[in-house]
Amino acid sequence: MKRKKEYVENISAISSMDENLIRKINDVSVITTAVGGNVLVSIAPIIAKGIKYRYENKNTEFLNIIPCENLFGSADFF
Repeated sequence: MKRKKEYVENISAISSMDENLIRKINDVSVITTAVGGNVLVSIAPIIAKGIKYRYENKNTEFLNIIPCENLFGSADFF
């Protein structure tokens, strides 16, 4: 079977420590995170501030948040 290469465009990454993160959340339609279960409680408030910033700036576009966790019992975090 021949492998087919596929390319993904318009992707970027940003650190949760970046001071521009909250404003960047206003510009995206998808957020993914893979930080580990213990860190979810730390990053959730940052994402919430970004969502609040979107609301305050009247951004009504959909925002999909995909928490990519490989954690036993991860459903208990959501």
